[in-house]
Amino acid sequence: FADKLARPRLTVLDVVKGNLNTAEGLADELILGDIRNTPIVGYGLVFWDEGPEHLPKDQALEMLRVWSSQNDHVLISCPWGYMPQGSGPDDYEFHHWGPQPADFRSIGFNAEVFGTEFTGTKDGHGNLIAWI
Repeated sequence: FADKLARPRLTVLDVVKGNLNTAEGLADELILGDIRNTPIVGYGLVFWDEGPEHLPKDQALEMLRVWSSQNDHVLISCPWGYMPQGSGPDDYEFHHWGPQPADFRSIGFNAEVFGTEFTGTKDGHGNLIAWI
């Protein structure tokens, strides 16, 4: 039982070097890169936190579908609904879409929400989690 309580091997991938710096000492491996061109294969759990909304919807869902076939489990956490952010599609902080549970269920994931849905302003405070 004690082995299950031990910290698992952790790899952190981020497009922003400053975010990686905050994971130093926590992660076993730090990768500066873009998930669109970095292989994510053979992990027990892939956790994509605050990410799907930063890519066009079709691209994000296709990546999740592929990851779910190449890894044991995939877990995502993102805003529930559309929360505007970023200056435009070329800004990595830009939110391209407003995730809904049905989006993730359409590719075989389970999905739940909590809080208050974002509806095009920053007034919401909702979160969507999806997993497979």
